[in-house]
Amino acid sequence: MRDVFSGSDDRVNGGITDKNMGDPGLRLAEPAGDPVPQMPETVDETGLEFGFLCDLALKIVYSDTNCTSERVAEKIKLPLGIAEDLLRHLYR
Repeated sequence: MRDVFSGSDDRVNGGITDKNMGDPGLRLAEPAGDPVPQMPETVDETGLEFGFLCDLALKIVYSDTNCTSERVAEKIKLPLGIAEDLLRHLYR
C-alpha cells in the first residue's frame, strides 16, 4: 500500500508490514495441549447445575412447537443422551 503522505511504499499483510515479516520476534502462537474441549457424556461432566439445564430444556420445548430430543440437543449444544435425560426428568 502506498502511503500518500510520506511517499513510502510499505506493503501491508494483515496489519504486519513486509519490513517486519522476517523479524524473529514475531512468531505464531502454538496451540497448547488439546485445542478442542472434550464433549461431556453426563450432566455432571458439563459443570452446570441439573436444574439450570432442565430450565433451559423446558424453555426450548415451550418455544418450539415441533420440538424433538435432537432439536433440544442441538440448541443446548450438548449430546443427545444428556438432552434425553433432561427431557425424561421433565416428563415425570
